[in-house]
Amino acid sequence: MERWWSTFVWIALTGFCLSLITHVFALANRQPPWGEFAWPLHAGIFVVFVPALLQLTALERRQRASQKDVSARHWLVRFVNNYWRMHRPLMGWPREVWQRCPAWLSALAMLVFVYGLLFMAICFTFNLLPQKAVAGAPTPPIVFSFFSTGWMCFYALSAAIVSTARRDARNSSDAVVG
Repeated sequence: MERWWSTFVWIALTGFCLSLITHVFALANRQPPWGEFAWPLHAGIFVVFVPALLQLTALERRQRASQKDVSARHWLVRFVNNYWRMHRPLMGWPREVWQRCPAWLSALAMLVFVYGLLFMAICFTFNLLPQKAVAGAPTPPIVFSFFSTGWMCFYALSAAIVSTARRDARNSSDAVVG
């Protein structure tokens, strides 16, 4: 199973590198080296983000199983606690992901996420995106820079999340073999 998770980590890191190259070229006001063929990076997000969501679901299930309801015995308090637990999906995943993935990858994912938020806020604040697209003309570089920021965020976060699944698979295979 570790091989599958490693494959998704490498796909996510490759997508991150390709979107970073696209972003750098777009910031230099140039078309990316692969031109309009950069748009399939949209589809690559789903290839790596679906396994990341599966891993987040497994992490949340593991967290809920480890929690004990020792807070109160009254039925109303137990009901409110269980309702709160059911309706706050995936609240504890960031801490567990950041602790269990490699330090360089968690730092990269957090840095790219903050950069992406700031870059998109600047684009929206100063209205940097073009208002109308011209049919048949190449995509303006600012559009590539805007979309590649989102791609970088998704790919970096997916790599961090899926790397925890890879580590879990490695630890479970060591326990079985050893």
